[in-house]
Amino acid sequence: MLCALSDYFQVTTDELLDRCHMEKYVICDDSAFVRESLYDILKKEGGQNITLAKTGKQLLETIAKEIPYLVLLDINLPDKSGLELLQNIKSKYDIVKVIMVTADNSDETKEKALQPGADKYITKPFLPEQIITALEAVK
Repeated sequence: MLCALSDYFQVTTDELLDRCHMEKYVICDDSAFVRESLYDILKKEGGQNITLAKTGKQLLETIAKEIPYLVLLDINLPDKSGLELLQNIKSKYDIVKVIMVTADNSDETKEKALQPGADKYITKPFLPEQIITALEAVK
């Protein structure tokens, strides 16, 4: 079926799969204010399918049901470390883009996040323009 669709649209199967994931986003942060702020930014930038998670467990359950194109992930979650979640996501779903959004601005933590595969690292408080720039950079 995918091959027939990719032939019809004259794209590779990988490109077709990438397009299927383009509009699926997951925001994982324990702060309702941050989740809602990021949600609003994604919506204004054209995001159509956005899921909110406030714990690492919810994030993993969401990803297991439907692999997103992009995850916006906090480091300090109540049940799991965002760094551990990042490693888990990248080891199982290497096509998923991950932007870390955290209050931790230490160089050591930033390196720990970028080394295993975070695509961008943004510190809180953030401006909407920083999120938009990061979104454009990972596309």
